[in-house]
Amino acid sequence: MEQEGGPESAPPAEQSLRNRAGPLFDPRNWPFDRLVALVASIGALAAMGASVRSCQMSEQQAQIAQRSFVRGQQVMLAASFEPGQIRLKAVEANHLLQAGQVSLPTAVSLTEYAIGPGGAISYEYGLTFDISQYLLKQVELKDGLVASGEVSLPVMIFSYYTVSGEPRDDLSVYWLTFQFRASAERGVFELVPSGMIFATRFAENIAVEGEEVFGFYRQHLDTIFGNDGLELKVRYLGAPMVQPAPE
Repeated sequence: MEQEGGPESAPPAEQSLRNRAGPLFDPRNWPFDRLVALVASIGALAAMGASVRSCQMSEQQAQIAQRSFVRGQQVMLAASFEPGQIRLKAVEANHLLQAGQVSLPTAVSLTEYAIGPGGAISYEYGLTFDISQYLLKQVELKDGLVASGEVSLPVMIFSYYTVSGEPRDDLSVYWLTFQFRASAERGVFELVPSGMIFATRFAENIAVEGEEVFGFYRQHLDTIFGNDGLELKVRYLGAPMVQPAPE
């Protein structure tokens, strides 16, 4: 016995309407061509993004390689110290320092000091004499006391060198440090180099441009010296002469 109100008890017109109605989302009615086009567009955009990213990475790698190559061509000098000599040497194994010159700030000296064979700079006479004369104007000397300390100043080094046999030249600034002792009675009686550090690179491959370019960059050296000044550390040793007590 059928229950009252079941599907079979519905009017014939309503049963016919139900039979004709399909599912709410009929796959046969989906726009597959549009879906395929959408998926293809998303894939193309993703591929384009990956291509742009790959190009950016390739460009960055090329820039890094170029900077690495340029740095490999640039000379960096290290200093060692011997009695009467400062000896300069290129840090890279395939760099060979051949000759050059050292310039002090104009306020200290206008002399150019030669870098000889093996990177040697003789400092006992010209270089240290000029620095000591300038130092005497900066240090307060007291009777009976010895002024002892450290002084650093920027110097401009022009160097001829080779990279794997290819000639190049460089103009850079280094800070050169000296230990000194001085007194009112003897002046600066000891001035010994003790350190050198790189400051900045001015230019490369400028030898063909003549003396004018050196004058131009010497002004830059004077600007560094004027801005940073002379780094001076002084202490006084000994004791002043004892004065007799008044009678």
